[in-house]
Amino acid sequence: MGLKLGIVLTGTTQMLNKIRKLTRRMLSAFSRRSAVIGIALVLLAIAGIIAFKSVSALQNPVEPGSLEEIAQNAKAQGTYEVNQIVTGTRVGVDGLDDAVSNYSIVLAQPIASSTHITDPFTFMTWYKFRVYETLSSRPYLCSECSSTQPFSDLFPLNADEILVPDAGGTIVVDGVTFNRGESTIPGYDLSTTYVLFIDLNSATKIGTVRVGSVGVFVKSGDTLVPREAGTAISGELSSRYGNSLNCLRASLNGSSCSTPTPTPTPCQAAPAVIRRCEQLGGGWDQEACACSYL
Repeated sequence: MGLKLGIVLTGTTQMLNKIRKLTRRMLSAFSRRSAVIGIALVLLAIAGIIAFKSVSALQNPVEPGSLEEIAQNAKAQGTYEVNQIVTGTRVGVDGLDDAVSNYSIVLAQPIASSTHITDPFTFMTWYKFRVYETLSSRPYLCSECSSTQPFSDLFPLNADEILVPDAGGTIVVDGVTFNRGESTIPGYDLSTTYVLFIDLNSATKIGTVRVGSVGVFVKSGDTLVPREAGTAISGELSSRYGNSLNCLRASLNGSSCSTPTPTPTPCQAAPAVIRRCEQLGGGWDQEACACSYL
């Protein structure tokens, strides 16, 4: 009886050992299969992401040198503001007589502005000016010039309003703020009245300051403060008319004026103009009343 019981127990132990070994092999095989499946799923996910990005890049390529690429590079470096200087193309002018002979002269104040992207690389600003007085009118010179059309959000125009373009402005692209200014004309301040030597199309009511900042003067009382000092126009305006708006007006109307002693032209640049100069990497020259990029 004891012998039979021992045989049964021995057989049972052997059976249990076999079951344990089989169970361990099954678990090991299951673990390997699970690991393989897991790795395969990870690889598939990575391949899917790469394929998605590749398709997106093909569908929406970022052009080299574009505003979008500059914005991406800036963010990669932890920068969210980009300051740029755009050198304006100005038409040469020999002096005051040349400017008076070829360009209209208006007394006007900007009352609105609009900045938009015009292509992947460029944006610009259009200003709406209210013309208080046309001091002198000349035929439109650049009838064959191609130019960007004004932005629709500045329309309609009243009878006393014109539109003036400016290369640059401030705009946000992909979370990055771009400040772009033309070194010859660092923008217009909406609280300032100007005298502009302007090529004005009376039909479209679009005017361009083709001579650049030498044709822009800030009105301060009766005194005209040049945007860019030390030019032929500003020098002759000072020597002939003492920087007086009234004397310039009288001369343009064929009247005489008792030329006052040239009035010093104090720099009264708007704070916004000075800030924009500094944003663009320049320094404000108070004596010359101009932005210096040296």
